[in-house]
Amino acid sequence: MPRPVSILFFVPYPVFNQFEVDEFAGFDKPRTSFLYRNLLLNQLEVVHGWEGKKKITVMLHQFDVGAEGLEELQRFEDAEVIFYEAGNEGPILDELGEESLQNQELVVVVNPAVMGLTKADYLDLVNFADQEDEIVFVTRSSNGWVSSVSFNYHEAGQQSVISSIGDSWNKVLRDVAQLEARPLITTSGLVVKSRKDFRSLYDFLSSKESIPACSFEMHDRFTELFVEYKELL
Repeated sequence: MPRPVSILFFVPYPVFNQFEVDEFAGFDKPRTSFLYRNLLLNQLEVVHGWEGKKKITVMLHQFDVGAEGLEELQRFEDAEVIFYEAGNEGPILDELGEESLQNQELVVVVNPAVMGLTKADYLDLVNFADQEDEIVFVTRSSNGWVSSVSFNYHEAGQQSVISSIGDSWNKVLRDVAQLEARPLITTSGLVVKSRKDFRSLYDFLSSKESIPACSFEMHDRFTELFVEYKELL
């Protein structure tokens, strides 16, 4: 019988708060927020539509409390939204880890800035992680960041891996190397961090490959940005 899955979106920076978000290169703050919150919402759509026994948790930065656009999260009725204080996320991550251990859940941590993961990718992540040996399964993005990290066990050191999900590949890999588990690596997804990644996002969403990774509604939202910032393409 397949193990239940806990899917965690740890968002290491404000995305809904248009005043506190860090500007994406060439964007103003409101459009930066629009880009990053729609990357998060798109991935939530993919996970929400995946037919499997799952629990979804979204950890948002404290500066996103009461921000415009949060109401969109209400359409994901199976997702729990938690706000954390920057630098003090440890107790929440520890509590979530203990719950996963008690429920014998596989844990999948998703980079909120990723595009391109599909339902099939999540099924592969779960199948690879569901084994007797203790493993950490790292998904490297096509542009050299981390798309997701999966665990089939629990230890305290996982907190540093989760909280660094938006950091460089080398930083995350160093944290993974400190764990008492066998690391496995695969490649999927695109993490949007730079102007070059914005062009890659345009190329991806212009291809048929993007159909299972992005709904038509979300595609229209990104197209709005492509039209507005066509000089970056």
